[in-house]
Amino acid sequence: MKPHSLTVRLALLFALLSFLVLGVVGITLYRGLEKQLILRDDAALIARVDQIRTLLKDANTMQLIHEKPQLFRNMMGNQEGLLLIRFAGDSPIVTVNPSGMALPDISAVRADAPLSREAIHRSVSADGIPFIAIAAITHAADSPRDLEIVAGRAMVERSRLLSTYRRRILVLTASAAALFAVLGYLLV
Repeated sequence: MKPHSLTVRLALLFALLSFLVLGVVGITLYRGLEKQLILRDDAALIARVDQIRTLLKDANTMQLIHEKPQLFRNMMGNQEGLLLIRFAGDSPIVTVNPSGMALPDISAVRADAPLSREAIHRSVSADGIPFIAIAAITHAADSPRDLEIVAGRAMVERSRLLSTYRRRILVLTASAAALFAVLGYLLV
């Protein structure tokens, strides 16, 4: 077999180097985006539970729960959300679970403790979709017993976005490498 010319070998080397450099840049940008999305999703879940905690501390909360359970359903925002409000150990008073997600077994943050990212339970479903959940105890103003709030969210939207981003990085990196191979061939 006849060896490739020096021009072809240099063009292929140029393409390989450009693919590696652009690939590293793409992976770095991807990891940065992924980290920011995780931080955003964690903060949104914590803020939602904090809002519910604050709401439940007001007077007439139990009446509100019984009269307007839709209010709590609307707080979850979409089909990816999970919300459960109950007296600890009892059956739920409010259940929002449109996609039928399994309720995670997690320990609740004490009523006097602030919520943090460390309290978030992370898991991955059988189809590879990340799921985050957090549980917290709160004092209800008009109830002698504490309430437990469990909120969670399947990261379907985040997974789709990151998958699209990965495909774009791969296509753009491969296209740029091919372009650099052609340009390298013409230049050499």
